[in-house]
Amino acid sequence: MAKKNVSSGVLAVQVEQKDLSKAIAAVLGVVDKKTTMPILANVYLKTNGNGLEVGATDLELSIKTYCPATIKSAGAVTVPAHKLAELLKGKIGEIQLTETPGFNLELVRNGSRFTLAGIDPAQFPPIPAKPGFWVEVEAGPLSNMLGKVLHAVSGDPLDRYLNAVLIEAIKPDTLRLAATDGHRLALAEGKTPAASLIKSKGITIPRAGAYQLIQFLKGCDKIRLSIENERLVIVDGDRLLAMRLVTEGKKFPDYQRILPSVPVYRFTFNREELAEAVKSVGKLSTDRFKGVVFRFSKKGAALFFDNPETGAGEETLASFQVEHGKPIFEMGFNARYLLEPLAVMQGEKVVFEITGNDKPLKLTAPDNPDYIEVIMPMSL
Repeated sequence: MAKKNVSSGVLAVQVEQKDLSKAIAAVLGVVDKKTTMPILANVYLKTNGNGLEVGATDLELSIKTYCPATIKSAGAVTVPAHKLAELLKGKIGEIQLTETPGFNLELVRNGSRFTLAGIDPAQFPPIPAKPGFWVEVEAGPLSNMLGKVLHAVSGDPLDRYLNAVLIEAIKPDTLRLAATDGHRLALAEGKTPAASLIKSKGITIPRAGAYQLIQFLKGCDKIRLSIENERLVIVDGDRLLAMRLVTEGKKFPDYQRILPSVPVYRFTFNREELAEAVKSVGKLSTDRFKGVVFRFSKKGAALFFDNPETGAGEETLASFQVEHGKPIFEMGFNARYLLEPLAVMQGEKVVFEITGNDKPLKLTAPDNPDYIEVIMPMSL
């Protein structure tokens, strides 16, 4: 068992390389490489009980974990996170960490010795403490919902509400997550006590925070959730993740307005066969047209691409039409916008619901009724 000794205010600990490396990797995702504040490129190491608190922040996201250690002298340091991660690669075994004058950190391991230049830990922004009020929830349902909508989040950091995930409580025990980049919309629902934390207007979490939350939830059984001071805080034992909610700028789009009405046509496909067909035909796409074209008729549907620069291809899709009518029309879609939802859907079949050849496509799965994808067509 790790031991704690006398504190002198100068950090000195002994730690297993694999334990410290794992802890650093867990917080590295929030370290800001391009920051104008050098302290934000550092990781915070502080003795606590029988180990080290390991933390990082970019002011929007903060994460803290724990690493077992033998404490010889209590203290705290901050050193460049990525440099420390590199030094921990390779040899295994025990490492001696000792603070040296000027807030530097000396690492001694198996005859090797390195020194990292640090910054006064007093300058490190405080990481939020564990909340006093929280709701305990299962990690699985929340992780599942996030995994189904993250692909639809905009990658534009300047549009904070499209570069985010909306979380709404649609029932006292049910959450709905929504994400859109303006070309597609992903919606996922699930039962969870976390719904009791969400007010009527919902909350919006940043894209980077959503990705960190997915990583944080891996391997978790139950977690504690809280919303305090415009932050979502998640706790799992000694680990903590906190993120500022998106509250500035435009509001999240009113996605209800773009949800298709009752479909005129409905086609059912084998999910895996459809994905393979889109991949195959999509290989002929170009930068100027990244789409694939569906030709719908009363006999079913075909997927094709024809470009004099790259060639032509066609895949006949086994399908059956449920609704009335004799559709004969074509619609083009970005291949990636189809492949990403098909990859996260569950079950054998998927359904295309169509109200017209210039209207959004509603993509659903009979075995996964709590998930919807809406995709805008491309101009042909």
